[in-house]
Amino acid sequence: GRDGAGERLVFADQLVDGELEHKLVTRWLRRSRWYRNVGGITGGLAGFLTLSGEQPLGSALTWGLLGMAAGSMLAETHLVTTNPNQPTTRRRADLRPRQPADYWRPKTQLALIFVGLAAGSLALAETIGDSSIEVDPIWAGAAALTVVVTLIFQWRVAVRSRPALPESLRNADDLVRHLAITRGVADPALMAALVLLAKAASGGHDATSAILWLVALRVFWVNRRLGLDRLTDTSPLRNRDVELEAHT
Repeated sequence: GRDGAGERLVFADQLVDGELEHKLVTRWLRRSRWYRNVGGITGGLAGFLTLSGEQPLGSALTWGLLGMAAGSMLAETHLVTTNPNQPTTRRRADLRPRQPADYWRPKTQLALIFVGLAAGSLALAETIGDSSIEVDPIWAGAAALTVVVTLIFQWRVAVRSRPALPESLRNADDLVRHLAITRGVADPALMAALVLLAKAASGGHDATSAILWLVALRVFWVNRRLGLDRLTDTSPLRNRDVELEAHT
């Protein structure tokens, strides 16, 4: 809608200069918001309709958040693959080495890895017969798998080849990769892993499950507008400042 388009323009204005750079960032913002909204709505409706006999509102919330996370990741699939038949790919390439650590935010990444390791350990312990843990190994395994898929996805986004570009467009492309790896993938994946881990713990650890739900909802709230709300309230934040987030 008009409000969403206006919001994207404000964010892009604050992040980059230049017409082409502005279009690149605006296109990413539009794509990411559309996919996550569709994923959230689809997941929420599916949870409400297919599990209506078992706490339909809770199911709608669970699957709505998981659908939003899935949509956020699907929005970045265009950054994962490279078409080798494109002339720009065959003839002119930017050979600068890139890796996920150039783009991610360390605190979020550590939290994501910690949740993945905890979920994987619980799923393995429950599977091999430690009944004292009282967690659902399927939900815990799904949380661990979410983290593994996220790490692979982040790596693919970071190392995807690109044609040789002017410095301003190269910086804008780095900015989009940073936003995709952090706001588009890591934050929603952390939220989804926490939700899945909360479901795993709900059978025998209600207090822990409630805490995990609260943390997941906080991650959702902070990331609801891709974590860029502050751009509407502060002085212009240029792409160099955003890139520096990965190293602060």
